Amino acid sequence: MDGDDFDTILTQLGTGRWNMVFIIAMGYWYSLLPYHTLAGAFMAPNVDHTCLPPPNNTDLTYTYTYTHNNNTNPSGNDSCSYLMEVSEGHLEEQPCTQWDFDDTFTSTVTSEFQLVCGKRYMRATYQSMYMFGMLVGAGGNAFLADRYGRWTMVVISTLLYTVIALGSAWLPTFTALLAARCCLGIMHPISLQTGFILYVLCGYSKVFSSLLPGL
Repeated sequence: MDGDDFDTILTQLGTGRWNMVFIIAMGYWYSLLPYHTLAGAFMAPNVDHTCLPPPNNTDLTYTYTYTHNNNTNPSGNDSCSYLMEVSEGHLEEQPCTQWDFDDTFTSTVTSEFQLVCGKRYMRATYQSMYMFGMLVGAGGNAFLADRYGRWTMVVISTLLYTVIALGSAWLPTFTALLAARCCLGIMHPISLQTGFILYVLCGYSKVFSSLLPGL
């Protein structure tokens, strides 16, 4: 069957109610994906923080040191260690284990899992895991769609994406959150690319030309 015959079949089938429901649903779905794709910049930002000394040593004198770009900067906002007076006239530098975060953002991945100082690189990992999942999902998308059907894969991927995205808010560990981000990335191209193909097939050529800008 050549392309002209296929277009003729689509023209004869037309675009009915089911087609329009699917087209509108996929258009709405595509509008939601960018929020999670770009979430790293908003969910794991660089948050101002101050080192909190151990509460059981409040009788000692603490001096906070702020580091920024490997330079001591008393006016900075990156506190990774403090000076504790262990004996008279002797100060010893101690690493911070707790921080007080700026409350401009009510809740972020950075503040919830304390991704600062030695764990600062994990903020980038939060975004990288999503992109890695997209790489995996894009590679297996065509195989899964041909084996199990496009409609089946669209339904499975969108449902899993929704459940994982909502459930991520209650994950107790950062490792579990990274695994969830990777799974979201895998579902992203499956729902996007396979859904786009079905989106195209839902309208014959004359209708599709007007539907494409809606994506």
